[in-house]
Amino acid sequence: MPSPSTLTLLSVETRLLRNRVSAQQARERKKVYVNDLESKARELQDKNSKLEEKISTLTNENTMLRKVLMNTRPKVDESIEPQNDQSAILGSCFDLSTTFLVSLGLQQNIQL
Repeated sequence: MPSPSTLTLLSVETRLLRNRVSAQQARERKKVYVNDLESKARELQDKNSKLEEKISTLTNENTMLRKVLMNTRPKVDESIEPQNDQSAILGSCFDLSTTFLVSLGLQQNIQL
C-alpha cells in the first residue's frame, strides 16, 4: 500500500496533468475564436469596400442625372418660340424618358 506522501505526490501530478490539458484546450479554443473573428473582419472589410464603391458610383450617377435634368429644364422654360401646351408636354416627356433610360443603363452597370 502506498504511503500518504506518495498519494499526495500522485494527486499533485494528476492535478498538474489535468491543468496542462485544460490549459491546452483553452489555447485551442482561443485560437479558433480568434481565427473566426479575423475571418469575419475580412468579410466585413470586403463588404464595406464594395458598399463604398457602390456609394461612389451612385453619387456620380446622381450628379450626372442632376446635370442632365438642369440642362433639360431651361430648354423647355426658355424656348424662344411659343409652344402650345401639347408640344411643351411632349418635349418634357421626351426629356424625362431620355433621363430615365440613361438612368436604367447606369443602374444595370452598377449592380454587383
